[in-house]
Amino acid sequence: MNYRRLLDRARNLPLVKETSHFRIHYGLRNSPGSRGLGCDGVRNQEIVECYGRALERLYRMMTSPPWNRPQPVVGSSGKIDVYLLDIGHPFSTTDWQSPYIILPSSNSEVTTRLEILRAEAEAVHEATHVFNFRERPYLPSHPEWWTWFDEQRARLWACFDEGLALYLETKVYPRNLDHFRFLKDWVTSPDISLDDQVAYYHFWVFIHFLSQKFGEDFVNDVWMQSKPDETPYQTINRLLAERPQFSELVSSSKDRLELLLSYSGDAYFLCDQASGCYLPQVHKRFSLRAALECLSLRPGQQTTAENQIDHLACQYYQIRPEPAVAKVRVELQTNPLSPIRGEVAIVTNRLRKGDGKILQYTDGHDSTKLVAEVKIPDHQKIDHIILILSNCGVRGATKDPHRPHDDEQRYKLSFLAE
Repeated sequence: MNYRRLLDRARNLPLVKETSHFRIHYGLRNSPGSRGLGCDGVRNQEIVECYGRALERLYRMMTSPPWNRPQPVVGSSGKIDVYLLDIGHPFSTTDWQSPYIILPSSNSEVTTRLEILRAEAEAVHEATHVFNFRERPYLPSHPEWWTWFDEQRARLWACFDEGLALYLETKVYPRNLDHFRFLKDWVTSPDISLDDQVAYYHFWVFIHFLSQKFGEDFVNDVWMQSKPDETPYQTINRLLAERPQFSELVSSSKDRLELLLSYSGDAYFLCDQASGCYLPQVHKRFSLRAALECLSLRPGQQTTAENQIDHLACQYYQIRPEPAVAKVRVELQTNPLSPIRGEVAIVTNRLRKGDGKILQYTDGHDSTKLVAEVKIPDHQKIDHIILILSNCGVRGATKDPHRPHDDEQRYKLSFLAE
């Protein structure tokens, strides 16, 4: 994108609407007595007013408990500049002194109501980035940050930044479902790594999980109290370690996020109010997350499966035992010191979580075999059994073939019905 040309177009916008904290620059598509702005012009004042309301609502939320954010970096006017132009996607960026926001002068939604809903969401999203910019700008004009700049670490924080922005959309406008546009792949491809670049917008579900488990103040602390040389996962582990009630969720290694197994399990139970990913509307729209395999088991039957899983990804195996099956035993065979973890759980006929068992090592932590079994007390009350696998390793593969990573972790499974 040619930012210089974009700024030239922005400076030619003739009108300004000022709110308490923002200056919205825009122009009418057809303004009497002046040259038409074409695609850069808005159809009327409605979308301008919408942007103003959404930006201020986000500002009020971010400066109030539990977020309590300080005033974001602003320009010489003392306000955040916003420009409405014909662009494919909204974004926030910087002129090397202060951030500014570019929002669409219109969008491609088929009704004006949908246009406004999308505009609300996009305004909240980009304004969140402006607040986040203060702590992690990743720019060479901020030498105190740039000296430790690491591309992979920056990518991880960019992922958290996007997830937090989408999460704030759901809080500022809880009835606005515009963010559902990003969820299809999250449902159908759970084996995509949590921080994969194609999954940045999926990260908001993990943010939602963190907020439900530990509170929004914890989510805010991850951003605000992170150290310059930390990744988000290292910050999460450090903050959890400072809260004794969550000590069992803390990873012993900086290259692990043991919390991922809990998240992966809850992410399957979208209809369960006890789940950290309780999102019934998401389930209503998309149904259950995709299983890698769906197995049917009769008494005495044993079946196996073999596959691999990338870092911070999860996979599901649906097990549908016949009525005569009393229990199901699952064995997971991995490489030594593998980051793969697992849980097997009952899924009730209301798609809630029943009895669940974490796969445990059979011979101490040096073993390569993990085992668990679940009993089935009443087949009429269950829908199926789910095996949840998570690769809790945080290191993605890079272009450097010598850099250790946690991708392509192989495993073997054995299922036994008794």
